[in-house]
Amino acid sequence: MPIKEIRRYAKLRADGEPTLSERMEMLVQHRQALNKQITQLQEHKMK
Repeated sequence: MPIKEIRRYAKLRADGEPTLSERMEMLVQHRQALNKQITQLQEHKMK
């Protein structure tokens, strides 16, 4: 996760409970990006 996004997440966390869904969406998107990157790396490893 880029530093900019980490800072945004930290600010949202400091803002508390009302930002929970936005923080969860950020984490879900990050997980999807990681899974995509892992898949690409595994494909390159097989070549």
